[in-house]
Amino acid sequence: MRTKNLLKVALTMMALFVFMGVQAQTINHDNDPAHGTNYVEAAANTYQTVGIGFRLYVWPDVVYSPNYDGTGNVGTNINANSRWAWRTGADWATGDEVKAAANENFIAVTPAMLPAANNSRTFWVLETHSLISCEGAATSHEVTVVDEPNVTAYAGAGGAGWTAITPGTEFRRCATGADIGDQLNITIAEAGAPAAANSYTFGITVEQQALDANLNPDGAPSDVTAAFGTSATPAVLTAGLNQSHIIPALPLIAANTPTRYTFTMTANSLYSMISIRSQLRANVATAGFAVPATTVTYTILPTPSTGPIYHIPNAF
Repeated sequence: MRTKNLLKVALTMMALFVFMGVQAQTINHDNDPAHGTNYVEAAANTYQTVGIGFRLYVWPDVVYSPNYDGTGNVGTNINANSRWAWRTGADWATGDEVKAAANENFIAVTPAMLPAANNSRTFWVLETHSLISCEGAATSHEVTVVDEPNVTAYAGAGGAGWTAITPGTEFRRCATGADIGDQLNITIAEAGAPAAANSYTFGITVEQQALDANLNPDGAPSDVTAAFGTSATPAVLTAGLNQSHIIPALPLIAANTPTRYTFTMTANSLYSMISIRSQLRANVATAGFAVPATTVTYTILPTPSTGPIYHIPNAF
């Protein structure tokens, strides 16, 4: 199979999803043609991000399709007489048909086939043979729909040395002593996601702006994200709904130049373990989710220097 940059993303996701149950067979379906990957499906339920379709595959009966090859987006060496029908519901007998019997061992699950976020739906599949009438038991798999991940709070801590002009979003300090940094606190929600899947990444861009004596912009800002911000890294996720970004010590641009740093979450940079996995399986480009437009600013002011005292001499 092809090996591209997001191969390690998918492998990381699969390793983290061990919590979902005992692992079953490896299916080498190339569900993400742009990147290519192997999927080890869990025997327990699948968590899927709302609004994103995906595929469910079933392993063919080894008697009738002994040489089945799951490599590629569609498996090969399937017996021409094998048929698979799919239903949803509490059981096979009373379920609603979502795909009539066909010589395909998969179903393309569209968003319309899924329930609203925080709900589950059971998919049933039954393999038959077109030349015989015997019918075995159906296999089921539960799919739980999870809401899109979102940032519910984004604010600066305003630690020691900083004065809060607007709590959480605007801070200032005098440039006395050593340069100091702070911490940005980010709270994330992903309704329906199990705790074991609460792992995320996001981006924060940073601009450095010189100010004049009245704290108005003086010239164009500089992008200093590399030094003070962070980039979303889907291959490396951090666990927990409460996240943070440590801001390194912030210096003045020059000794006598008031300086402002603006921290902004990068647009559409929020990724979660489930949403990454959902998109890879959906045969779509991996894209992040929206973040708040809130900015957090830190302004450093040169310490005023008191000059000499003047007076009019008596002999003037």
